[in-house]
Amino acid sequence: MMHVRRIASTLALAGAMALVVTGCSAANSSGTGDGDDNPYGLMTPGVILSATSGDQPYFTTVENGGEPEGFLIDLNAEITKRLGLTIEYKQTPTAGEIPGLTSGQFDMVTGGFGVTDKREEAVNFSTAIYWDTIALLAPKDTTMSAFEDMKGKRIGVVTGSIQVEFLKNNHPEAIPVLFQGTNAAVSALNSGSVDGFVWSGVSMKPYIDQYDSLDIAYSEPVDHATSVMFQKSNHALTNAYNEQLETMAKDGSFKELYDKYFGDLPVPKPMTEIYPNLAD
Repeated sequence: MMHVRRIASTLALAGAMALVVTGCSAANSSGTGDGDDNPYGLMTPGVILSATSGDQPYFTTVENGGEPEGFLIDLNAEITKRLGLTIEYKQTPTAGEIPGLTSGQFDMVTGGFGVTDKREEAVNFSTAIYWDTIALLAPKDTTMSAFEDMKGKRIGVVTGSIQVEFLKNNHPEAIPVLFQGTNAAVSALNSGSVDGFVWSGVSMKPYIDQYDSLDIAYSEPVDHATSVMFQKSNHALTNAYNEQLETMAKDGSFKELYDKYFGDLPVPKPMTEIYPNLAD
């Protein structure tokens, strides 16, 4: 089972509404960017290039080749407007998002990524934007009612997701089956090719609504925040994004967006510590 050590550390950092990361900025050690013409150290001045899988319901989705939509897309639109920037998205499989960011292909990754020690070695995370659960999606007639019941079962996971490490480290008796995205994993679940699918609890809700035969067999809280990511060296952009999150928390606009997407769901307690008005 998971440990709770990350909750205290994340909440302590979130009290200041910014995750401060040591090191050099995208352009210099002061973390101020490339100067007046490019203060946020962007690859193209004035434009944030962000990867997004478009395959994570509630957070970011892309339907039929259209434009990205979702909570994080709306959040980014508001923050970039306040910063006087624009944002462009490149649809990228989950497995390619962090490598693309660390190799300098993107300024940012827009997706609900769990904050882990390993990932923090390679990227900067924003202040928490959600606090998810980890859940097991399965047919309603499954005999599984806990993660321990996955022993010997074929369990779908998305390549590059935190759930891959979760199975490897916590439930090695399960048989992981890797997929490039959630839709492929759910299709395999519906066809009987896998026995279950481990993923973000909140992102499973649309599939439960869509398929009467599926339900969450088990879920539990995670011990880490869900955040967006920036290049490890670019503290100017990370700090500016976090400052706007702080402002949005105070003026109520973060709550307005949060309620739009998650208003019918219980508010995770760690989120009320970071954004107190979510408890209202």
